[in-house]
Amino acid sequence: MTQRAFIVINPVAGVSKPQDIRATIERVLGKAGWEIEYYETTGLEDLPNIVRAGLESKPDLVVAAGGDGTISGVAAGLAGSGVPMGIIPAGSWNALARNLEIPGSHEEAARLWLDKHEIQPLDGIRVGQRMYFLNVGVGVSSRLMSQTPRGEKRFFGGLAYIRTLVAELTGLSMRRYRVTIDGKVTKVRAVEVIAVSASLGGVGEMRSHDIFHPGDGRVELCAIRAKTFGQGVMVILRFIAGRRGKNAGILYRRAEHTFTVQTQRRLPVQADGEIVGWTPLVGEVVPHAVKVIVKPGWQVRMNERLRAQARQRDIPKWG
Repeated sequence: MTQRAFIVINPVAGVSKPQDIRATIERVLGKAGWEIEYYETTGLEDLPNIVRAGLESKPDLVVAAGGDGTISGVAAGLAGSGVPMGIIPAGSWNALARNLEIPGSHEEAARLWLDKHEIQPLDGIRVGQRMYFLNVGVGVSSRLMSQTPRGEKRFFGGLAYIRTLVAELTGLSMRRYRVTIDGKVTKVRAVEVIAVSASLGGVGEMRSHDIFHPGDGRVELCAIRAKTFGQGVMVILRFIAGRRGKNAGILYRRAEHTFTVQTQRRLPVQADGEIVGWTPLVGEVVPHAVKVIVKPGWQVRMNERLRAQARQRDIPKWG
């Protein structure tokens, strides 16, 4: 019986050319006898609905070829379907792909679908009618996403965010947040409150991301605290280095069901790199919403990193 694949390509993601991605897929799936249907995004469509429509042809595999926004949109359309998702990292940052150790080479990423692999469940964060799979935040991250031009992201890749981040750090201001996590209310002053499912920045193997297991049925609420430019830089450097001590500038708390972030005045909310609305932010944890294809042994390696993370006994909590 012929196997089918539904392929979603973002033609303007990163610096990859859509024709090159198609050629790679034809070499891998086409030569293996798969029936392939392509869809190229326009940026104007409701991508989850496009994917749901694609599921009507009963594909055995759905592929997202693009950046974090494309992958998130495809995953949202796949949620609850049971159809596995393959990923070709083709964006400017590729945070989720890095977190899942998806090969950066398009050819290697595609061959993973047919070679030996594992199926890893991903948790989702539902905000309104849409589901997201990386992080949802209020504060610096929303301004970072909204003020980094698409052209710069395409030309400079992840470095484009650094320029905007430096500009944001020069004007840091702590705000009051009222956060409700699984029914418990707490208040905190911070420059950012962000709910993380799979990745905060996608820096691959760095220990700072070990705590964010993408399929453990929970999300991590992080309150990032910094009053000055220097403190902001140090918080980020400590986070990247995996230093979660009392002076790291980030407080943590896990949500298993729901969370709400309220602010004194309305602030923009970013989800998986896109501005999606305004506060209050109301989120719901959706365990094991999507299945994604990863390298063999990924779960074992993640568990090893989690055990190493657990030995850090001074991770600061809040609330």
